[in-house]
Amino acid sequence: MKRSPTTPFADNVVTLPQTASRLSEHLLREQFSAALQPRIDLHSKLLYGFEVFARWQHPQYGYIAPAQFIHIAEKQALIDQLTLHVVEQGLQMFQPYNQQNNLKLSVNISPVTFSHSDFFIALHSLCERYGIQPQQIILDFSESVVREEFSQFEPLLRQSHEHGFLMALDDFGTAESTAVDIQRMEIHELKLDQSIVKYFTESREARMLAQAAIKIASSLDALVTAECVENKETLDQAVALGCDLAQGYYLGPPMFADELAQWYRDYQKNLFDY
Repeated sequence: MKRSPTTPFADNVVTLPQTASRLSEHLLREQFSAALQPRIDLHSKLLYGFEVFARWQHPQYGYIAPAQFIHIAEKQALIDQLTLHVVEQGLQMFQPYNQQNNLKLSVNISPVTFSHSDFFIALHSLCERYGIQPQQIILDFSESVVREEFSQFEPLLRQSHEHGFLMALDDFGTAESTAVDIQRMEIHELKLDQSIVKYFTESREARMLAQAAIKIASSLDALVTAECVENKETLDQAVALGCDLAQGYYLGPPMFADELAQWYRDYQKNLFDY
């Protein structure tokens, strides 16, 4: 299942002028939307779930990359509203594929949002509204941020677990977390950083780092995800190394509802041929 040529995000992203960088709650509702990227179980070759991404289609400047607007939302104290808005749209898209309540939805969490305990209450309410179990939601947070400020994040990690949410350590391999660190966080999933995954086929060091992560995860009953899988060779290597999950443009890009529906029809017909 290869990248859809109709997905606009990778090739048509523009730089946002400083004069257009002011956000508001109204603008979030009008111009921001969710896109879902499929995540595949490499053992069963079945759909494991999706990751939700924020997309900003500016009426004048076109698609604005998340790297440009996330920090703006954080500075303007709108990151919680943005995340909840996108998650709600993502849950609406997620529902038709979740008939057996067995899929997961991954959500990237800003360190700013993660420090607000009220966010977990609001997220739990959204799950109740759309009939999603909290244990179907995986909150992704950066390894480097949490490891550097673990004493600050520990009570918030505990609170997220109390609400029933699962936790994933994103960008794994960038901050040298140990098995003890990960055990303290009660992690459901380690997501290998793209700087490791994209060199699977050509770097022995990258493969060794992946194998070390898989060993740590196995000892803690956690899963390992290969992110940013862009071609069949990388996917084959992820399977050979023993990664549990994979996502990336080769398997399916982030998609809006119509495109996702077509991807899912193709998936049901063909599954995956690796």
